[in-house]
Amino acid sequence: MKYPTILSAAFSASLMLTHVACGGLTEVCTQIGCNDTTVITMDATSWPDGQYVFTAEINGIITACNLTLPRVEDATCSDDRLRLGLSTDGLPAVLVARPAPESLDVKVELDGTTVLDTTVMPERTFSYPNGKECGPECVQGEATVTLSL
Repeated sequence: MKYPTILSAAFSASLMLTHVACGGLTEVCTQIGCNDTTVITMDATSWPDGQYVFTAEINGIITACNLTLPRVEDATCSDDRLRLGLSTDGLPAVLVARPAPESLDVKVELDGTTVLDTTVMPERTFSYPNGKECGPECVQGEATVTLSL
């Protein structure tokens, strides 16, 4: 009665070896996702009270966040391509832009006066959470801008 079990195991092993010999082994990919983002640190010695507008042109699309200081409510942004991160004391700290372009135009206005207008070239890093062959390619960018207010 053991012969069918042995024959079955031998047949399975021969199929497996044939599959391997024919290049049939493929990499198993996980499905870890990612969000491509750029974080722009805003370096300023002070943030005077007033109405701020933070604008970024990302891949040809202009998006903006508004914030009034002293802060009485959270910043409002026109869409999810741009977010304004605040420090623990409620002052502007970072702009987070999605996706992570090679460059983006950043503008900051205080009470209608432009206090920063620059093109940012973020330092970009690439990662592959599922392996390079599996995708996706994740892009993270970092840059710092200095404001004189």
